[in-house]
Amino acid sequence: MLANRYLKLIPLKDLSSGRYRILKNLVSIGVLASFLTASLLARAPNGDTGATQTVTEHGRNLWVPGRLAQIEEECRQTILDLERRPGAGDLLLGKMLNNLGLVYLETGKYQLAEPLFRKAIVILETNLGRNHPAIASSLSNLAVLCRKQGKYLEARRILERVIAIRSKTLGPDHYDVAKGLNTLAAVSHDIRDFSGSERFSRRALAILENTIDKGQIETASCLNNLAQLLARRKLYDEAETLHLRALAIKEQLLGRNHPQVARSLNNLAGLYRVKGEYLQARAFCQRALEIREKLLGPDHPELAESLTELANLEFAEGHYPRAKELLQQGLAIREKAFSGEHPDVARSLMNYAVVLRKNNEKVAAKEMEDRAKEILSAFPSLRWGELTIDIKEVKGSKSPH
Repeated sequence: MLANRYLKLIPLKDLSSGRYRILKNLVSIGVLASFLTASLLARAPNGDTGATQTVTEHGRNLWVPGRLAQIEEECRQTILDLERRPGAGDLLLGKMLNNLGLVYLETGKYQLAEPLFRKAIVILETNLGRNHPAIASSLSNLAVLCRKQGKYLEARRILERVIAIRSKTLGPDHYDVAKGLNTLAAVSHDIRDFSGSERFSRRALAILENTIDKGQIETASCLNNLAQLLARRKLYDEAETLHLRALAIKEQLLGRNHPQVARSLNNLAGLYRVKGEYLQARAFCQRALEIREKLLGPDHPELAESLTELANLEFAEGHYPRAKELLQQGLAIREKAFSGEHPDVARSLMNYAVVLRKNNEKVAAKEMEDRAKEILSAFPSLRWGELTIDIKEVKGSKSPH
């Protein structure tokens, strides 16, 4: 699955030294999803509000036990403090709402993240106007959330606005423009606009190649997106090269055990499975699954992604009972995370139907297919015949139809 989580912590301006001390510890919130350089604009000791302190982190320490909970609590307490003093820090409140939304987005609590992002955008627009770069950052976070919720058309509209704001205020070749283009490439792939996806990915990559010191993680995401497109064309060797480059970048910057690394491992597992290299596929899949189980927990949608990939591999090797068990686990996670209404739930149902038909459980399979069709009817940007079903890519597998 294409994925782009490189979100941005909005810069914090004009803070008192005491407030800055508290918020300095929250820089890593932006790193939860962006793993990039975040600039905190703070009041200098001499009172110069133009002073800039740059903090570079890559997220290695975020996934230690209790760290995310600590960051969440720090955000919540700061927001409560600001809300007790109406009007005293509206701009800062908007920024902190955005940052707490990032925590929830990264931890898979999408329903909690959405109202925070939307409220933050209203506050920031009121204080900064509609075309400020900080607005684009919060809008970009909302777009990523919409994509994860299956609201692809809304995500695309938001990203078009993000790119327009950033191109005008920062210039068309700015790193943040490339980030927006890369996310738009992922959304375009979701709605099966593959030519658009490739165009946006290549444009983003061209920009990032000129900002490599700042954009290495985003470059890895672009490489991943292009690799997925090449794999669809059955250009597997080229896709493998790009996926391995992306993995190497992530491991170098983030370490071997990180959710971003797990994403690349899972993509490689899918590629090797389709190529019939099952031993390689299993090694990458197991490693991705272990990382996600340890860092994301048992209810995160990305864990369902790895469970589904492992199920596809088990199915390819003829281990149908095990494939059925894994698909059931993945389906339960997705139904819980998305309240049962999401294209990924439909995908799980369709894959599950394939296994049921293989076991000659035709009635149950038909029920799964009907549920999937009902879900997809609410997503007009996705057409049934074009929705990728991972398990159907296995040579010799039966169609759920």
